[in-house]
Amino acid sequence: MSPEPPWHGDSVERDWAEHVDNAITKKLAARTKPGFKEYSRNWLAVYSSHPGPALKMEKGFNFLQTWQAALRPGYFDCLFLLTDMRMLIVDRPGSRIVDLSIVEPDG
Repeated sequence: MSPEPPWHGDSVERDWAEHVDNAITKKLAARTKPGFKEYSRNWLAVYSSHPGPALKMEKGFNFLQTWQAALRPGYFDCLFLLTDMRMLIVDRPGSRIVDLSIVEPDG
């Protein structure tokens, strides 16, 4: 087996977006299963543990947004995408990235 080629250009973000897109697509399939209940507000949470050096989350999200219909209005009221120590929140007002890192006080 030959090793995978090295990442270059925006391939880190494209690779990350592809993995997240696949995860969202699998979760969307659950909406068609018997017993799935719709609520007045429906949220989707995805944890992305896909490794990648120096991921530019904003750039990766731009790729994901063009591919994934679930990010468009009408699918979910809110999407939470957690990766490393950042969370991307997509809701009606738009999208934002929240830094979840905790700075330890000197002590």
